[in-house]
Amino acid sequence: MAMEWKNLLDFSRIGPGGVKSGSTREDLDKGYRTDFEKDFDRIVYSEPFRRLQNKTQVHSLPRSEHVRNRLTHSLEASTIARSLGRRVGYEILKNYKNQVEEEDEKDFPSLIAECARAATLAHDIGNPPFGHSGEEAIQEWFRDRGKKKLGGEWDGVSAKLSGADIADLQYFDGNPQGFRILTHYPHGLENENGEYEGLRLTCATVGAFVKYPKCFRGKSVAHDQIGRLGKVGIFQTEIEIFREVARRLGLRESPLNSDNSCLSVWSRHPISYLVEAADDIAYSTADIEDAVEMRLIEVEEACELFAAFIPEEKKKGLSPTFSSLSAWRSKAIGGIIKEACECFLKDYGGIMGGGEMLPLLDEKRIGGNQIAVCGLKEKAHQYIFKSEEIINHQLAGRKAIHGLLDEFFGTLCQFEKVGWDIDSLKSTSQRVLFLTDRVLMSGTRSGLLRTRPNGNEHGWREVIHRLLDFIAGLSDPQILRVYRTMQGYSA
Repeated sequence: MAMEWKNLLDFSRIGPGGVKSGSTREDLDKGYRTDFEKDFDRIVYSEPFRRLQNKTQVHSLPRSEHVRNRLTHSLEASTIARSLGRRVGYEILKNYKNQVEEEDEKDFPSLIAECARAATLAHDIGNPPFGHSGEEAIQEWFRDRGKKKLGGEWDGVSAKLSGADIADLQYFDGNPQGFRILTHYPHGLENENGEYEGLRLTCATVGAFVKYPKCFRGKSVAHDQIGRLGKVGIFQTEIEIFREVARRLGLRESPLNSDNSCLSVWSRHPISYLVEAADDIAYSTADIEDAVEMRLIEVEEACELFAAFIPEEKKKGLSPTFSSLSAWRSKAIGGIIKEACECFLKDYGGIMGGGEMLPLLDEKRIGGNQIAVCGLKEKAHQYIFKSEEIINHQLAGRKAIHGLLDEFFGTLCQFEKVGWDIDSLKSTSQRVLFLTDRVLMSGTRSGLLRTRPNGNEHGWREVIHRLLDFIAGLSDPQILRVYRTMQGYSA
């Protein structure tokens, strides 16, 4: 049974306290903001989104202010998503009008566009400092370094975690961390039960955000299954929230969700394919443009790469110069958007049926410019990601992340030994924990000091994730400053 747009565009708002109603048809008819526009605004004004301005996109701590960071990348990707969504929305309305509610026909392309735009704006909100290198550093610590540094103390903590909990840590990723931020928001307001309300985004936006609708499950996890099925998008801490989102949107559970599987899998929200494509388009083109700015590749080569996506008639008047580079990039983006939309519509039946479809710009597709897009990514990796400056910054970030996990996790183990009584801790350990409350620019609390297992079977799991909320929430300069402070140097 195919998914239905009346469910997929659900306005209901989700958070730990449950579901709250969204806007009504009357609100839309009055010209008020749509719920997806409200989602976009809530993300823009959130603290985690603001901190993206100092988080690595490709170039860590770049010398040039023209080079993109995670925040500017997210904004650019969101505009591409809006174009993709509007174009796809019109085509669905034209070719599959019977699938759209009559009352939604007038607004349907805009609703698709705004949902895609909001979800894409948030797509990197969970990324730790130093990007994918930071993710790998956290994974490394929980797979190996934590055992070496803490020994028996780590063994004592890990014994209180399920296999799925441990897998969440060993395969830490910005995607499930982002879902946690959007739905749990550790620095948000609390409801009457003392639970964080999160950003209270719509189920539709949250569903479209999830690129990997999978989570670990069970007391033990088979690592061969992880390798076969790829990344997960949901931590154990938010699985019940996602189950409710999936239920309301009509995302089907996969037959893989058997008793002997260590993974639970659902179908993807159709708009998530547009979010994924917008991200691919934004970074594959921007990385090349930034590489010219950083003098890693020549402008002539960059223009040649962009030329593959531009029809001959639109190349007239373009010269391979630095001043015209943005025009080459802009026209290339337009060509790739057209290609991605055609792929979405070609796969429309399978996407709506909940099948596991290839990404819209995957090189395994036959024909079109997918291979050329992958060529952009390959060129960026060849010239950019392997540059000496980037490697040096990645190494510094890795050392800082490992150092903070060593210090904070060790302190939390000591905290447990004194019965979670802050006054019984040594003064140095007290200062370590208080640092998590004071280092964030907003001055908000990290939650570490008020998280206590107290016999709760999931207590240590929540403590660890609160710690990762803190570390992953730091910007690149922040984590280096905090690490220097912990080493006894002036920040």
